Amino acid sequence: MKNRRLHPAKQRGLSLIELMISITIGLIIAAGIMQIFISNKQTYRVQEGMARMQENGRFAIDLLSRDLRMAGYYGCWTDASTIVNTLNDAGTDPYNFNVSLVGSDNTGVNGSDTITLRGAIGNGISLTAAMPDSSADLSSQPAVPPPLATEDIVVVSDCAAAAVFQITNYTDANGNTVHNTGGGSIPGNSTKNLGNRFGADASIFRVATVQYFIALNANGEPELMRQEGTDAAVALFEGVESIQILYGEDSDNDGSANRYLDASQVADMNNVVSIRLAFLLRTVEEVGGELDTRTYSLLGTVFDPVDDRRLRRVYSTTIKLRNRGRLS
Repeated sequence: MKNRRLHPAKQRGLSLIELMISITIGLIIAAGIMQIFISNKQTYRVQEGMARMQENGRFAIDLLSRDLRMAGYYGCWTDASTIVNTLNDAGTDPYNFNVSLVGSDNTGVNGSDTITLRGAIGNGISLTAAMPDSSADLSSQPAVPPPLATEDIVVVSDCAAAAVFQITNYTDANGNTVHNTGGGSIPGNSTKNLGNRFGADASIFRVATVQYFIALNANGEPELMRQEGTDAAVALFEGVESIQILYGEDSDNDGSANRYLDASQVADMNNVVSIRLAFLLRTVEEVGGELDTRTYSLLGTVFDPVDDRRLRRVYSTTIKLRNRGRLS
């Protein structure tokens, strides 16, 4: 048998060139995965921003529509201007319940309009007995939870008269409503005389002054604000850059609007039968790929926002006022 020469083991593994090719291919694949991730994240941000903006737009229209439809509602009584207002400072805001709709032009952020409305809030409660005289306490059916409270500003009305006053003491157990003068109530009552002896067919409603406007928050972002009475204004949501309002005036008394005017052009709010609203909403963050250099028309008012990468959309609606004839 011949002697065989032993050979050393052959080298195994990758060469430097093969390693560099593998690294390059891996980087290409990683870059592709990263690009897909970034693209998906951008798509998610855009969709999330659009969804939030659309939700805010629907919420704003729904909330203002509900409040505006109640403007000038004081129960069965049909003429706000003749309501007996027994409050101190009755002729000043927010206690002037004889005027139920007020608008102002270009007084808010970005030249936005402001709207103020007054009327009943929630369901009324019926009196259970006639008042002995026009200055007497009012009796109503107690309920749980109590429908009224001390310090509430309310209106009592039937189809013949109405009066606004502040409750100075409400008894939960029997629904007795007191409306004295003096004391520490704000604004308080200037008189106990409601101008009418209301019977058991009358009802009591809470009333309030509600104002909508746009203001900047601590971060400099525009927000839609809602203020009720003298309470602190409540921020509803960010991203409302502008709101414009037109008032539908019925000049021929046929129940429909003949023309839509700015608040400053309306001679008598009592002739307003509908309201047009337009909001310009934007995403809270810059989610778009390109600068937004467009201008936007809100009911004929052109607004040119800052050129940034936020997405924007105009929302508009027309609201029919239910309580025509009760606005002033």
